[in-house]
Amino acid sequence: MAVKIPKELARIRVEDLGLSVRSNNALRSHHIETFGQLAQTPENELMGIYAFGKKCLEEVRDAIAKVLSSPGLTDVLLNETEGVEPEVERTEIRSPGRWRIPPYRDEMLDASVDLLDLSVRPTNVLNHLGISTVRQLLNYSRDEFYRTENIGRKSIAEIEAKLLTYLAGTSSTNPEEAGATDHTGMPSDAANLREFVNQMLAFLPDRQRNVQEDRYGLWDGIAETLQDVGDKLGLTRERIRQIEAKGWKRIHRRYSYGAVKRYICSKICLELETKSESWGVIGEDEAIAALGAGCTVGEVELAIDFLQDIVCPRTSLLASSLIEVESGVYCVDESTSQKYQKMLRLAELTLRSSDKPITEGHLIKDVQSQADDGDLSSDQLGLAHRVLAISPKVSRLRNGTFALSEWIEYRGRDKTSLAEAALRLLGRPAHFREITERVNALLQDQEGYSAGYILNTLIAEHDKFVRVKGGTYGLVKWGLKKPPYVKDRIIELLSTAGYPLPLWHLEEKVLEVCNCKPASIPMTLNLNPKLFKRFEGDQYGLREKSAK
Repeated sequence: MAVKIPKELARIRVEDLGLSVRSNNALRSHHIETFGQLAQTPENELMGIYAFGKKCLEEVRDAIAKVLSSPGLTDVLLNETEGVEPEVERTEIRSPGRWRIPPYRDEMLDASVDLLDLSVRPTNVLNHLGISTVRQLLNYSRDEFYRTENIGRKSIAEIEAKLLTYLAGTSSTNPEEAGATDHTGMPSDAANLREFVNQMLAFLPDRQRNVQEDRYGLWDGIAETLQDVGDKLGLTRERIRQIEAKGWKRIHRRYSYGAVKRYICSKICLELETKSESWGVIGEDEAIAALGAGCTVGEVELAIDFLQDIVCPRTSLLASSLIEVESGVYCVDESTSQKYQKMLRLAELTLRSSDKPITEGHLIKDVQSQADDGDLSSDQLGLAHRVLAISPKVSRLRNGTFALSEWIEYRGRDKTSLAEAALRLLGRPAHFREITERVNALLQDQEGYSAGYILNTLIAEHDKFVRVKGGTYGLVKWGLKKPPYVKDRIIELLSTAGYPLPLWHLEEKVLEVCNCKPASIPMTLNLNPKLFKRFEGDQYGLREKSAK
């Protein structure tokens, strides 16, 4: 069995030969750890190893023959005979201690190891070793992992396979191919928010994706409760919560906060480039319109609701992704932010000095005189006009003059306070469009807000507003509760009636108060046979009452 083995082959570990557990354990007990040691050990000596039988010997013979028949081995032997260093391609023969990986771009190595989506065991080992990036992972050899506790051959093979998949998918040097994804794997060419959310959900398994879609009402606007989704799938509320949490975790690991921020910034930058009169500054309603181009208002609402809960549940999605220079006004770089704030301070100082509304020409002239050099460039003049047009601290009156917003009725009110005031005056939950109309009526001489602007406020301020149903909001102070579960509503209707009711009647009454899909009602009835009994004529009743 003894043959001349090239150095590259001789260093291959026995664990990499694909032998059975029995063979591996027997060879390890005899201190045979590399292919070179195995190939040089006589067969009679192998047969003398405890628990090493004929089947193990046949398995070893096949493994040795397979390795020795590797492509390029003949050239390697010839080179060694001639005293030339053998040339072995990494992709053909894997040397011990090295990962089998394709060519890659260096910047890909700075990505988090979370993107590999490893199982629990290798993830725990990486955390224990303090490995957080792909670069750090590649610095650890496979030999070092073999000597690490709590990790075995299967886990190391999983790490290598995930590395191969990740680096192969991001190693393209073709700009057209490389431009399709960023280093997190998130497609960056989504046309609008709906497509962006769909690309995130496509990464999830079918059940996790379906639960997320039902919980957020994507894209029919009917957000279902844990109980409703559980009744539909025949699972408990707790199990649905676990599935939903697992989906969230996968999205966090794969796309993280940075991917969402990069997408929003790229879309806003593109919008600012197409509008030279924006001077690098954009309002909230303009930003939502740019992100939601090609979507309906309802779809934009649902997408923002989803991304905000996943990424930044306590703050506005735009404020978390862009630089908010003041309430509802954003830019994408710090330089523009500083220029905007400086111009706004000059405008405020001018208005306070005059102590009365003044025309735009007079205001710009006074701002120019207060500039450091006593003059403004064309870019600065353009930014000054943009500040007057977009800042919530400055209001344009009906006669064309400008004044500080705090001078007007409801002065000092931000969009949150105005939305609260509008709902209190209405005295009931209302659709966001109706709330917008009432807010604009309160502003009187000021320019009103768009529906998208108010909608983003209602979504972001969870501690002040509660979503009653699609597009309809009320105040948390009113003690509003979420609509009842579908199953509880059906039990209430049947208990009150005291006799079976037809399905069409149940559907009509449930949909009056429950925010669910029509198909959820018969599904809930059929998946709960211990509670409901079906009678002739497509009628349903409570099983406990029919038993009596």
